[in-house]
Amino acid sequence: MSSLSIPATMDEVTPAWLTAALRESGVLKTATVTSAERVAIGVGVGLLGDIARVTLTYDRDEPGAPATLVAKIPTADPGGRGIAQMFGFYETEARFYTTLADECAIGSPRCYYAAMKPEEVLFIILMEDLAGLRMGDQVVGCSVEDARLIVRNLARFHAQWWYSPRLDALDWVLSSASPVIQLGIGAYLQSIEPFLRLFGDRITSAQRDLVIAL
Repeated sequence: MSSLSIPATMDEVTPAWLTAALRESGVLKTATVTSAERVAIGVGVGLLGDIARVTLTYDRDEPGAPATLVAKIPTADPGGRGIAQMFGFYETEARFYTTLADECAIGSPRCYYAAMKPEEVLFIILMEDLAGLRMGDQVVGCSVEDARLIVRNLARFHAQWWYSPRLDALDWVLSSASPVIQLGIGAYLQSIEPFLRLFGDRITSAQRDLVIAL
């Protein structure tokens, strides 16, 4: 088990801490992080974490040392933090990257370092910066082609684990019988009537039938 502390705020993600974390995970061998310039990203879009793009400077060149990375810790917002803790989102995300990401049927960012203390709501992931890729826009929505791409990849991901006996050993993966999942199902059912009342005229009859059937 790592003896490295888990930052509670982005201010604690210092060059010294980053050096220790990246060395512990084997990303760095001899280089030392001398500066780490942070820029907050994803602010105001409903994310359940505080996220920053970190530009790293080293005291020497080292193959494989990332020029930038993305750091993610729990949100400082009490409401979002409580929801994430209740559903185990932080633990699930950290465990996914440390346990399953490398063998997943779909691509995911490289994880440089991950650590957590669920009982203290402490969690951090240092991951590959994918700034060069196109971001989705939750306000504008997505095109039909993007939606098809998303559904195809979700299907590949679920097919890999459908009725897999390995899931029995992954007690951090929420099952359909989990109380928090049942809570989510209840919230969905309660939202159907107001959704159809407010937006029912914007969907087709087939889409309306699907909403009700789910």
